[in-house]
Amino acid sequence: MTRTRSVPTPSPTTLVVTPVGTSLPNITTSVKLTTSVGYVQVALAATEHVWVRVTTDGRTAFEGLFKPGDALNWEAKEMIIVEVGNGAGLAASFNGKPVGVLGPRGQVVARAWTPSGETSVPPKPTASLPTPSPTP
Repeated sequence: MTRTRSVPTPSPTTLVVTPVGTSLPNITTSVKLTTSVGYVQVALAATEHVWVRVTTDGRTAFEGLFKPGDALNWEAKEMIIVEVGNGAGLAASFNGKPVGVLGPRGQVVARAWTPSGETSVPPKPTASLPTPSPTP
């Protein structure tokens, strides 16, 4: 008798935790990339302690601290935005190609990618304050 089992397919926002060393070349070999056509995938690897927020297709997919050696990757259909509190503490790859560190040491940095490549980070909506009406 042959047994089969069904394995669920991960959704585009599934996180895959993969420990890696602190050397940057390992980022593309330690995270298995399975980007579908028309998707964007970003892999992040920490070389220092760093705060990170990742937004995939408009939803916060991760917000927290990375420590050296931590690595995660995300896949989205439209856009991935990475905000980091220490740009030099986090290296990235986009669709399997190394990007390098995301910015200068100690600087808050925001970077974004679509299936076409890196793009400018869209501004966050700001709440409009009510305008006081003039008194007669």
